[in-house]
Amino acid sequence: MSYDIVKGLKIDVKKGEVWIKCACNNVVPRYFTWHESKSLSIMLKKDGKKEVEKVILGEYWGGNFQNSNNLYDKTIKYYKSSLPYTWDNVGEQVGTEKYGSMIKYTYDELREALYQKFLEFKSRNFSKRWVIKRNEGYVKRKTVKYVYSVDDINTAKKFKSYEDAWLYYPSGEIVEVDK
Repeated sequence: MSYDIVKGLKIDVKKGEVWIKCACNNVVPRYFTWHESKSLSIMLKKDGKKEVEKVILGEYWGGNFQNSNNLYDKTIKYYKSSLPYTWDNVGEQVGTEKYGSMIKYTYDELREALYQKFLEFKSRNFSKRWVIKRNEGYVKRKTVKYVYSVDDINTAKKFKSYEDAWLYYPSGEIVEVDK
């Protein structure tokens, strides 16, 4: 199944335009280009920025947008395991059967819950600094295969929020440090 790799999103409320910089995952070489999303631009003019953000969050949750490093993608990654929504229990009408199980939530409920988590993630606390502690020290950096650690907490990678540290390395112990 293909999806769009999103590298940028611009929501211009004054002009009423939504621009997306993306490329399809199954086309090589990948050329990331900006294009206006006509349907989201119409929605922005008609319903406002809040509804557009709800739809964008829904696209990230559904897997149509992936591999970004923006607030929408980070929100989904951080809260996905704590939300009760799955492909089996979200649908158009509550009480109908889908994939052998009953629908418990509508898409509107899903989008509203994602939007509330998005607002919560956006307002995270940046007044403290955080590092990640592992058995052999503190995380300095990570690659696909390795995690490099240091003994000195001052040379460890510092994060502006607890959530950012968790997204970087979820299996480590996250420790607060002085600025």
